[in-house]
Amino acid sequence: MIDPTQVNPDQLYFRLYANCIPVKGAVRSVICDLHRGTAKHIPNDMYDILTEYETFNWSQIQEQIDPESQQELRAYFDFLVENEYGFWCTDTTMFSKLDLTYETPQLITNAIIDTSDVFKQPYEQIFEQLQALGCKAIQLRFFSKITLIKLEEILDLLEGSGIRSVEIYTPYLKEDAENIASFFNKYQRTDSLCFHSAPFSRIQRGTNTLVYSEETIQDETHCGFIGTQYFISNIAHFTEAQAHNTCLNKKISVDQWGHIKNCPAMHEAFGHISSNSLLEAYAANEFKSYWSIHKDQIDVCKDCEFRYICTDCRAFQKTDSKYAKPVKCNYDPYEAAWKEG
Repeated sequence: MIDPTQVNPDQLYFRLYANCIPVKGAVRSVICDLHRGTAKHIPNDMYDILTEYETFNWSQIQEQIDPESQQELRAYFDFLVENEYGFWCTDTTMFSKLDLTYETPQLITNAIIDTSDVFKQPYEQIFEQLQALGCKAIQLRFFSKITLIKLEEILDLLEGSGIRSVEIYTPYLKEDAENIASFFNKYQRTDSLCFHSAPFSRIQRGTNTLVYSEETIQDETHCGFIGTQYFISNIAHFTEAQAHNTCLNKKISVDQWGHIKNCPAMHEAFGHISSNSLLEAYAANEFKSYWSIHKDQIDVCKDCEFRYICTDCRAFQKTDSKYAKPVKCNYDPYEAAWKEG
């Protein structure tokens, strides 16, 4: 800690904590706290000072700012200190910045498996192939009713696998709390269970998340939603967003008809699970064509302060361009406002 009695305050330097990274937008900026999972707005002028004058001490910064703005600027610095976004120090070279390089040994990190009455998914075959690709997280979406017993039969196939996280979306089942608790206790890799098409809405958070939603999920078009509730402000997501598509990078899926795709909502298919392996689809160069399309390349998104904590759907767009703004995003970064629509 700095002893204020031993240091001239004007000679101190301000430093953001390594996990607190500013991102500039068209009319305002945010500081993304990758440890606490939050994003706090700051003026663009403050972003410029934090980045352009990061090697300046307070005295040198004051020389660059008109006298009328110095008091307001100091108030912003005080705000950042009080909220633990940054600190004053005597030497900024003592504190390294966070390495934003995204690396993972997994060929595939996540997968979506859709199921309805039109095709019987070969789950055992799919899970074995996902295991070979290094996949750690899967999402199972059911568009027709399935019992907890049948869900248990499917999840039993994951016993001993390296898949660590499972999200389940299934039509509403009237199950008592004891059955649900027993299900979660037995299948602890199930992070969340969502009963859609329910007569009520409720969320119970704990070690696992139980969701009842009145919304009906009928097909693969139920995705690509963008809003503050979907923002992910953590190191893994933020670093991936620097040079990759945060929705499609290292993702694979099998749609309800058995077609292998990047995402079930995409048009392009790379074989059928009954005659092709997931590895064969992965090996196709075209399968990875969206993986490196990142937010700094996408129309409008590249000017948005939320671009590194937002997801990015390439399935729903107003134009055929790979770089078009997602059609389900209603945020206008040029007005800093969410529009109705």
